[in-house]
Amino acid sequence: MTIGSQIAAVSSNATYACVSLCPGESLPPSAQCHHPHLVAVPGQCCREWMCDTVPGKSVGPPSCRRVSGRWSPCSHTCGAGVSVRWTTDNASCQTINETRLCQLRPCQ
Repeated sequence: MTIGSQIAAVSSNATYACVSLCPGESLPPSAQCHHPHLVAVPGQCCREWMCDTVPGKSVGPPSCRRVSGRWSPCSHTCGAGVSVRWTTDNASCQTINETRLCQLRPCQ
């Protein structure tokens, strides 16, 4: 059942709860967004965040140094194992762990 244009009631075992149909509206944008405000989008029910540009400031994420650590030794000395490393070489420039399969030699 819809209550208003942006909240719906859902039932589970005769218990009702309200959920937002526009969860993005309650999550503010990143700190790089100057003067965030919600704007109506033609043809859509939910509003979207808009960021004002500041003269002389670049729009987008701050500069990112894309680096990766060394791969760890293989977890097994024979047969299939895994190796891990950290990296910031990704779209969000966040430090993440990567995993890859490795095999030093077949097991006898």
